[in-house]
Amino acid sequence: MKKHKNITKYTYRETSFYGYRVAVSRGGRKICRYFSVKSHGSEKEALQAALGFRQSIREDFEAVYEACAAAPKA
Repeated sequence: MKKHKNITKYTYRETSFYGYRVAVSRGGRKICRYFSVKSHGSEKEALQAALGFRQSIREDFEAVYEACAAAPKA
C-alpha cells in the first residue's frame, strides 16, 4: 500500500475500530479525524474519504497562510 502523508492506518482493539486517522498540525493548530471502514463500507472508501478530508484541510491552511502573508506589516 502506498504511504500517504498525515494518514495512518489505525486499529483500536478495545472498540473494534478499524480504519484511517488523519492528523494535521500547522502553526500550533492540530486537527485529527477518524474514518472507519465500517461506516464507509470498504477500506478503499474509508481511505478516499480520509484523502479528501486531508486535501480540504490543506486548502484551508493554505488560505489562512496566504492571507497572513498578504496582510500589511506593522
